[in-house]
Amino acid sequence: MKLIDTHQHLIYPGQFAYSWCKDLPTLAGKPFRLEEYRAAARGTGISQTLFMEAGVDEPHTRAETEFFLQLATRPETGIVGVIATCRPENARFPGATRSHFAS
Repeated sequence: MKLIDTHQHLIYPGQFAYSWCKDLPTLAGKPFRLEEYRAAARGTGISQTLFMEAGVDEPHTRAETEFFLQLATRPETGIVGVIATCRPENARFPGATRSHFAS
């Protein structure tokens, strides 16, 4: 049976900043790239994945999205879709105003 992993996170600390994991010794500064993912998933039947954003710091959101969209164009990666970050609470979010998100 072929499986699709619909929630794949990959972490590339050499390219992007992930300050949310700085106090988590298991994750801090440690990569979990496509190569590590494939090794971990070997033998599971997973043939395709959807990349799910990994909470990069604000200045890296566009670069992370573009990086994974580029990987998804290469069939050998198995990445068939990208779920990019979206931060509607950000004042620069298209068409949004702070009042839309006030509670």
